[in-house]
Amino acid sequence: MTMSALEGLFLNRTEKFRDRYPHPEQVAGQKRVQMYNDLTALSNQARLNCYLLEKNSIRPLRNCEMHHHHEYPGTKIWQVDFAGNFSSTHYAPTYVHLLQKMEEDTRPGEKIIPGKTTMIEVTTGSAGTAFGHVGRLVGYPRELIAPQEIRQWDPARWAVMEEAIRGDSLEGTLIPTEETGAFLAGAVALFRKRLVEVWGGKKGLHEGRYAIPNHSMVTATIEATRAMGRRAIGLLEKIKVWPEALVLGIGNGTSTEGIFREFQERYRQILLWGYQGCCNPGAFQQLMERQVPDDMREDRVTLYGIDGTGNLETNFPAIQRLGDLKQQGYLRDILLISRDESEAMFETLNQGCLAASSQGKSSAAGIVAAARVARSDFAREQGIRNIVTWRYDTAIPYGSVLPQDSCAVYQMHGVWRHHNGFSLPAEEYVMRLSRDGKTPERHLEP
Repeated sequence: MTMSALEGLFLNRTEKFRDRYPHPEQVAGQKRVQMYNDLTALSNQARLNCYLLEKNSIRPLRNCEMHHHHEYPGTKIWQVDFAGNFSSTHYAPTYVHLLQKMEEDTRPGEKIIPGKTTMIEVTTGSAGTAFGHVGRLVGYPRELIAPQEIRQWDPARWAVMEEAIRGDSLEGTLIPTEETGAFLAGAVALFRKRLVEVWGGKKGLHEGRYAIPNHSMVTATIEATRAMGRRAIGLLEKIKVWPEALVLGIGNGTSTEGIFREFQERYRQILLWGYQGCCNPGAFQQLMERQVPDDMREDRVTLYGIDGTGNLETNFPAIQRLGDLKQQGYLRDILLISRDESEAMFETLNQGCLAASSQGKSSAAGIVAAARVARSDFAREQGIRNIVTWRYDTAIPYGSVLPQDSCAVYQMHGVWRHHNGFSLPAEEYVMRLSRDGKTPERHLEP
């Protein structure tokens, strides 16, 4: 059976879980509580990567060297890596937490039923992949709405989202927006239209026909990301690292807020830097109250790049709360990272890496941003020696081809060297998935 390396990793990493819970929609009571405990453990797998700043380069420390990090002088960048879980994205723990919380909600009209209630979400990337994977594992039909631009310009990302949302049972559907040009705003508009015209609006919601995890808007997401922060602090303190700075991609702001709040409770003086791509710098414009300089401005959509760290059209609640951190002096700045910078670091970090341990462009941009902070006069004056950033996903969903083998080795510029598989032309694979499974046109009614 042909599949991407990311789908292969998902199936391999969840094999025992799926054998234990082959029909998750039928699992109830204490056994369902245990099912979520098992899934939480699977999604929370994390490790640390460490990078040393050298004069004109960044050098990764090997795992065996990290325990002796005190022997290496200078500022270090610590990357918390949650992309080794079953979904290869940091969003997996978020959706496990969200769906469990939704099941525990006892308010009238808020009851969701595994196997019956369709979960509906909007995405521009990794969140959609995790939403699809987690929904499959806990037994919910799924509908995911995403911008048409991703399908056109980033077919590898579209393919892994479609694999994740469909699953073997084809109980999930990935729906593109009808027109290009509006990106996330277009996906939100289609989402609202379908809720009324297809799912029955508030009546359908109260009848339990559908439900919305709404990861970018609810405070439960912040609770989930705080748990990731606690896990990261445990890993850092195990090897006696005391961070002074966090550098995180902004996106919708919820992960940034949750992680920072957890670190702030442990390290009272820690400071925060956000980063976004020059192509989609909504939080930069809103919180820093200035426009992108003309010589830095970039078009929003070509290949996916670091657009996942950006937003322009939507007012996310967490962005407003990050404004409070700015007023209090904790949010120092939002750094703008160019597409050339993120892609150059992407190539540097991934050369010779296995697909499973590779890094996406948002993660690579985090290393660029952390290095910029480390080399700043402010960091030298304040004695900042340990900077923490995040690995959000792998290189698998980026570019025009998909590696089929998780042990494929990244070479350069989207080329993978395989041992037991081959590269799939992503655009052809998207067409095959749509042809072999449900398409939006065949899934107009719930």
